[in-house]
Amino acid sequence: MNTASKILLCLLAVLALGACKGTESIVTVSYEGAGRITEGTKIDCGSKCTAVYTNSGLNANLGRGYDITLTATPAAGFELFTWVKGCGASLQCKQRIASICNHFPAPGPQLCQEYVGVNIQAEAVFVPAGSVAQEYRYGTDQNCLVDTSGILKCWGPDNFSGSNVPTVSNPVEVQLAKNVGCVRSGDNKLHCWGNSSISQVPVLANAGQFTLQDRQSCYLVGSNTTCYRQYACALDGNALKCWGAVPAGITSRMPALNNPVSLRADNNNVCVQDSSGDHCWGDDFIGQTATPALNQPTEISASGIGTCALTASGLRCWGFPTGGGTTDGSFTNATSLTLADTHICVGDDAGMQCFWNNFSPLTQLPPALQDSRRAKWVGYNLCGLDDTGLDCWNWLGDYNRPAYRPTNLPQADDFDVTSIGACGIKDRTLACWGETNFWPAQDSPTRSLPLLQPKVIAINHAALCVGGDDGLYCRHHSTGTELAASQPKGLQGISALAMSSYNACALHNNGVTCWGRSQYGVLDVPALQNPRRIALGDYHACALDDTGVVCWGEKLPQPE
Repeated sequence: MNTASKILLCLLAVLALGACKGTESIVTVSYEGAGRITEGTKIDCGSKCTAVYTNSGLNANLGRGYDITLTATPAAGFELFTWVKGCGASLQCKQRIASICNHFPAPGPQLCQEYVGVNIQAEAVFVPAGSVAQEYRYGTDQNCLVDTSGILKCWGPDNFSGSNVPTVSNPVEVQLAKNVGCVRSGDNKLHCWGNSSISQVPVLANAGQFTLQDRQSCYLVGSNTTCYRQYACALDGNALKCWGAVPAGITSRMPALNNPVSLRADNNNVCVQDSSGDHCWGDDFIGQTATPALNQPTEISASGIGTCALTASGLRCWGFPTGGGTTDGSFTNATSLTLADTHICVGDDAGMQCFWNNFSPLTQLPPALQDSRRAKWVGYNLCGLDDTGLDCWNWLGDYNRPAYRPTNLPQADDFDVTSIGACGIKDRTLACWGETNFWPAQDSPTRSLPLLQPKVIAINHAALCVGGDDGLYCRHHSTGTELAASQPKGLQGISALAMSSYNACALHNNGVTCWGRSQYGVLDVPALQNPRRIALGDYHACALDDTGVVCWGEKLPQPE
């Protein structure tokens, strides 16, 4: 629609509905310390000023708004510490002047009956040059510093700043989370403040390192959504004490500690280093890397937080919240093992046998999958391959659903499954099919692969990778964009691939290479002797080599 048509429609709206009013947005700026904040000709004032910005509904923006740039200029001998909300320590802070339509009598902003503005508040903090010498922290909404004279000062919401900040002697460490902060003083006392149960610190005789965490969970309170369940932990002499909304696995799995010296954590896990080494545990760290004694393992699989291995004595699993376990007896010529978060399937001469992760039998599979020798299961999606081709089953709690054979790839050299669909390869052809409410799923167009000899495929919810004798090819699921920048270079003779939400691993001519997120130690591949199988969970990886099953990961970054 051209501009003339938009103006005509707005004029019609004026006659029918009243008027296309201009937008007035109010920008209020302030600062602490010594300096100025300016923006064009509208803002150039003392410690606080207000300016009005107008955006007409008839101009070229038509409700889309525009940006202004606030510039902070420290006075002589001062420097910008931070903007209290957004922009950090940058001297220039961009703010959006929005035009928000109150009424849409018909589609399109050109028919808006009434625009309304927004109120913007921006605050800068100037401090004496060189004063941020001991400690400074940026939280979700607040900022704190300890200057060279040992004074702790914070800026942020009313329930966080001002008189709520404790007066401490010689503050040596400050940490912030959303609307809460803690400071450790030179006499090893811990003081917390803010709008959180964390502010009620337990008695700590000799506070050492501590951590604050925002658990990224959300829940409804009436019609409002509340997020950030918070918890804190601190070393206290020879013990670790945690309080707030502590994940159950941190308190129930806490080991005995001997002279702890280092503490680190994420939203669900804690690691402590003591005189005997590194100990990591929590809701997600439950022993995935602690491989039990295994009798001649031949296959491995991992998913989420669990690991399973096929052995001469049967099926052995570990790392589950229930502690894992083992089946009685063995399987005959087993060729595949697949582990989902709640299910385990083994393919052998008897066909497909599936169990819950507590080893109770699973209700009968669809006939098309019962004789599958290879299978992969993620979420509600199970795919199996036999001599007649590839079949998939979307369970969704209904065992009576029939299996589905993808029409774009009835046969497959290799395949992989996610909770939202599956992909497979045949020769140099790639095909995917996606989950719908009911089978059959939606088949996608096939693609030709750039590899000359593709052999294996692995996928997660966002990307897929294909490997073969001549290298590795990875791309984004929906856009098709090749992920060349994120994949390792020079890998040849790839015989196995594995992907999780965070990482990918490849078994190739020169061993095992993993890439992706380094936080949990999956990229730190140990020395392996003739590896021949790989498996990947959310926080750990495993390989089957001449020594048995070797697992690594399940740790947090070392403290700075």
